Amino acid sequence: MFVKTRASDRAKEKEETRNHIIEVTKKAFLEKGYRGVSMRDISNMSGIGLSNIYNYFKNKEEIFSCIVHPVLEAFNDMLSKHNEEPQLSVDFFSSQDLQYEFIRMTLSIVTQFREELQIILNSSQGSIFENFRQQLINRNKTIGIQYIEEMKKRYPELNTNVSSLLIELNSMNYVTVFDLIVENYNRPQKEIETFVSQYIQYGTAGWKEIMQVH
Repeated sequence: MFVKTRASDRAKEKEETRNHIIEVTKKAFLEKGYRGVSMRDISNMSGIGLSNIYNYFKNKEEIFSCIVHPVLEAFNDMLSKHNEEPQLSVDFFSSQDLQYEFIRMTLSIVTQFREELQIILNSSQGSIFENFRQQLINRNKTIGIQYIEEMKKRYPELNTNVSSLLIELNSMNYVTVFDLIVENYNRPQKEIETFVSQYIQYGTAGWKEIMQVH
């Protein structure tokens, strides 16, 4: 029993040390960006010996990946649901309840991962994620094109002759929403919620008009 307790304590201590390294590094990336932080900086800021940090992470890129992993998973989850019900129904254009679910998913990313968003959007230069912004735009564009094609199959009476440039612009604008929230992180949460809600309502009304949903 005593041996198991000591092993459990060591495991807990290792987990706490790992989390401490991640939190310290997150603050450093927020202040200096990925390029501006070295493993020695992380050692000095965390108070953990450099050689010991390498027992937890092989390099700062691995730490960066751990920091942004949750927000990447959140984006993947949200985008994977875009071309599913209820978005693939004309009811989405007129139902506030259905639109609210999309608003909720967007706000969830913003409220849970504001710092991670700032890091991956503005502080990732030099890392393997430095092209994340363009990759997100490209993925949104692909999803948008697939959405139009699927709506054409379901509702042939709709106008689905939509310019791919408009879809790309819409994709860029959606990423800009997150930029604006990151830049205005000191704004009250209620104001951020209103902004996201109004943006999605504005976009939905525009698509409803273009696609001639009646």
